[in-house]
Amino acid sequence: MDYEPGINDGGGALQRHGVAMTSMSGNLVVNGLLLLAIVLAATAVLLRHYDYEGRSPQLQPDQRGKRLVRYQWQQLLVLPVGVLVPGDWLHATISWWPVFMVGERSFSILLLPLLVGTSVRVYKQLPQIAWRQLAARYGWVTLASVLVAIIARFAVLSPQWLLALMGLIVVLTWGILAQHRYHDRHQQFRYSDTEQGVRVIGLRPHTPADKLNLDLGDIILECNRQPVNTEAEFYAALLKSPTYVHLKVRNRQQELIITETAIYNGAPHELGIVLFTDQED
Repeated sequence: MDYEPGINDGGGALQRHGVAMTSMSGNLVVNGLLLLAIVLAATAVLLRHYDYEGRSPQLQPDQRGKRLVRYQWQQLLVLPVGVLVPGDWLHATISWWPVFMVGERSFSILLLPLLVGTSVRVYKQLPQIAWRQLAARYGWVTLASVLVAIIARFAVLSPQWLLALMGLIVVLTWGILAQHRYHDRHQQFRYSDTEQGVRVIGLRPHTPADKLNLDLGDIILECNRQPVNTEAEFYAALLKSPTYVHLKVRNRQQELIITETAIYNGAPHELGIVLFTDQED
């Protein structure tokens, strides 16, 4: 009989304590790799098509009380969790399904879905760029997981090696999130309130704002040729021209630009630009 150090030694140790285990097929781990690849691919697709402007930017104060904005992407992940079920009915139906013996009782492993929440935040980057970068990295990890599964399907690898490769894919996934947080933390720009002008913190899709060539973080200095420093002043200036808006803007690169477009008649609040709300005294 060939000697398999990882399996035989571990099995012998379990048998000395009354636990016996059949050899686990690598197909179970390969299927886990494919399931992980599906989850990562779905995450990449959702990130790629996420509404990056954010319909509800989140305000929070910093340590000095200055208001800041963050953008958040959340997702619920469905992960398989193994549960020991008394009996070997799964093994009787699927021959390669692992069975554990504890004393005189046998147990099978049943995989159940577990919902795990994932949250990614942006404080300093443009959200659309951050989401696309994350989507691209998740795509590469998805490809790596599929390649490992294909290689494992045709190569002779022990379940221990397959589990190690699956663990490596999981570590790479968490590494992507850690790199995203590190990169965002070391940017110079912040979505903060400003004393001169009003900062754009949200852009509603399918509104006149789509035609204004604005980005998140831009500062509107003038509206209809009137200086504005609060949300109230901005909408008061909009009311002076109910069908057209003319803006003077300083963008994130500190460049001054002029942009203008037609707006809905009599509905300046539907322009589609989200600003810092005025603070109450």
